[in-house]
Amino acid sequence: MEEINENGYPELVIQEDCDFNSFYQIAEQLRTELEISFLERLDDFDTVYWPFVYRCGYYVLHYNVYTGVSIYPQNTTRATESEKAFLTDFDIRWYS
Repeated sequence: MEEINENGYPELVIQEDCDFNSFYQIAEQLRTELEISFLERLDDFDTVYWPFVYRCGYYVLHYNVYTGVSIYPQNTTRATESEKAFLTDFDIRWYS
């Protein structure tokens, strides 16, 4: 479900209560179904940021142990209309 988070930018929440294993499954699903490549992999103790490009938009696959897995535009509050539309039209059935 796409929503405007407390920081003021659109975010697609994929799974709220999950572990690192679920994050890696979602990342693999994005890689195989949408044929994306992650630009880099920034991992911390409890948070992961993996930026990627899809349909000329820049996004971040994000995981936090407290909030779960989400996708949001890398440009956050300055996201283009097409980047925002991607979040509302995201057509993928997530593995559970």
